[in-house]
Amino acid sequence: ELDSAMKNIVRVLRPGGRFVAEVPNKAAVGGVESGPNWPWLDAPRHVHFFTGESLSRLCASHGLRVVQTRYTGLQRQFHNAWLEDERTIGRFMRDRGHDGRLVRRRDLWKRMVHAARVPESQRYDSVMVVAERT
Repeated sequence: ELDSAMKNIVRVLRPGGRFVAEVPNKAAVGGVESGPNWPWLDAPRHVHFFTGESLSRLCASHGLRVVQTRYTGLQRQFHNAWLEDERTIGRFMRDRGHDGRLVRRRDLWKRMVHAARVPESQRYDSVMVVAERT
């Protein structure tokens, strides 16, 4: 399915045409620490998960040259709305007998400090690549 989608993208791009994809960053501190409570795990919207490196490799494997990689989504991980989403997911999972953790405000503060100490590729919750057909 992903392979077919990439083949179609390459097929419709002219030489020099650009493909832009922004997806959840699997390497993000927030995702690693939140586990199954991470809001970006919302299937069916997100079914495949990537790091900056794996998304670049996917593009390269289909003949696209990555011209830019950008990480976004730092602050939203620490807002009240994000905290409420994580809590809602945690309650939903606990109600169904799974390991649903109820995140506290101080967990987000700890996560923010941790995020400040890691490379950019792990700090942000989304990764975007711009790739060009050669």
